[in-house]
Amino acid sequence: MGKRNAAAHYGEAALQVQEAVLRELFLSKKNVFARGLVCDDDGLCKIDETIDASTLAALVKFSLVPERDPRLGAFAARVEEELGDKKSSGRLLRFAGDDYFRTAND
Repeated sequence: MGKRNAAAHYGEAALQVQEAVLRELFLSKKNVFARGLVCDDDGLCKIDETIDASTLAALVKFSLVPERDPRLGAFAARVEEELGDKKSSGRLLRFAGDDYFRTAND
């Protein structure tokens, strides 16, 4: 496969991933993007609805959601609301219950 064919092939695959993320992983009732899919050994999969700041980072980093898409803004607001530090320390948890930055004063 030549470089042009490979670029076209991978570009099409990237577009399919983007379309699937927008179609399948945005949970409109909650205004969030799902963390992903969790599949068991039998191949049965379910959506992981955990609000995760790394999901927001991936959506932006890999341009999976256009910057001005209202779903991205709604999700960013939910991440801040659910995971932002209420003590004004500026910390943002990755997910609820994340204790990576926990200190003795928390």
